[in-house]
Amino acid sequence: MIIEVLKEMADMPVFSKKTLANKFHTNDTVIEQVLKELQRMGCISKEENNNGCNLGCGSCKGCPMASSNGINSFTVTEKGKRIIKNTNLC
Repeated sequence: MIIEVLKEMADMPVFSKKTLANKFHTNDTVIEQVLKELQRMGCISKEENNNGCNLGCGSCKGCPMASSNGINSFTVTEKGKRIIKNTNLC
C-alpha cells in the first residue's frame, strides 16, 4: 500500500489523511504511519504551513484548506518520483 499511497499523493494537488484513508479502505492512523514511512524512506518531505495551502489560490469558497489554521503539506521528492516511475514500468 505504501507505493500506492505515494502514487496517489503525486496525482492529487490537495489531499487529506481522511481522503487517502477512504480511498484505500483504511483509517487515518494507518495513513499517518504510511506517511511517516514514506518520509523515513525519503520519498516525501513535510512542510508545516501556518497560513493556508501553498497552491496560491487564496481562500477559495468551499476549499477545506481555506479555514485551516495550520496544515501540513507533503511534497513528493525526486526519489519518490523515481520510485513511482520505476514501479510503473513493471
